[in-house]
Amino acid sequence: MKLDQIKGIPIIDVAKLLGICVKNNKSRCPLGTHEDKIPSFSIKEDTNTWKCFGCNEGGSNIDLVAKVLNIGFNEAVEWLMCSYNMDSSKLKRKAVKGSNVQQKKLFYRTETYDIQSAFYPKGSDNDIYEKLLELCPITKKGTDYLEKRGFSAELIKNARIGELEAPKETWAKLITLYGVKRLLNCGIAKKKDNKATLVWWDRSILFPFLYQEKVVYIQGRRFNHTKGPKYINLSGLSKPMYNSEVLKKIKIRSKVLILEGVPDTLAAIGNGYNAVGILGVGSFRDSWISLFADYNIIIVFDMDEAGKKGASKLTTLFSKGGKIVRVAKLNEGQDLEEYLRSKKRRHNATK
Repeated sequence: MKLDQIKGIPIIDVAKLLGICVKNNKSRCPLGTHEDKIPSFSIKEDTNTWKCFGCNEGGSNIDLVAKVLNIGFNEAVEWLMCSYNMDSSKLKRKAVKGSNVQQKKLFYRTETYDIQSAFYPKGSDNDIYEKLLELCPITKKGTDYLEKRGFSAELIKNARIGELEAPKETWAKLITLYGVKRLLNCGIAKKKDNKATLVWWDRSILFPFLYQEKVVYIQGRRFNHTKGPKYINLSGLSKPMYNSEVLKKIKIRSKVLILEGVPDTLAAIGNGYNAVGILGVGSFRDSWISLFADYNIIIVFDMDEAGKKGASKLTTLFSKGGKIVRVAKLNEGQDLEEYLRSKKRRHNATK
């Protein structure tokens, strides 16, 4: 596929596909970087280019896709190829109704319908997870830690966050109640040196994943993580999305944030956003894309190197499915929790 062929796609069609409301080849700037009471965005069909006289951005149809979706050049090329069926061997498409962006979008739906894995994994055992949380109520230390990170007491309660304070004692109680095999099957336990042990070996915050008022998964966040991983997931189970049930409750065309990790997702929820969390880009399945068909998606990852790479991978995955997403930009090296805390401090300082 030659680049000239992609650049030959009429820019007026690309603009409309991106949801830009064009009238007489003019529109308000779609980049959202400046005020635009009078349309400053202009399209030249004879040169197949665009220019915004407000922010001085412009270029080809590829540049337009890259700027509007906040993705790289290669991802923009791939997005256009997918959108205009230039690589149709792997894609199947159907129209999806949604926002003015999505009404003109062709959306890929996978043939593998393992969508439920977004809500709860195979092997999930609500009885055991509920008992674990009952045995591990959050302590003042845990509450203080979360409140320092900006979580309100109400948010902590509603999220049903627990705290594993005594792993050995808790493990002994669970074995007595359920037996080793069942604990292994639901991921609470793992085999180490041919011996079954609890997956969390020291003091940890427990984040339950809720679906239809049941606990379907748990992730632990260790207090002392100078050695070893900070977050520990259930053993042998696929990773669902955190707060995925919100996708069944909100209105069509609602804005939804996709974040990496539970704490950032909780921070967003606590500040009034519709948000879901993924436990690493590798855990996100192609089939989950259809869950986002009717919503306006913003990816909000940390702005460190890993976060940038993760956002790029996820954007590419969505673009292969023909789904338009945006990527939010935080300050360099900052995560959402830090951003929201600093924003709150600035707000309090101005009172």
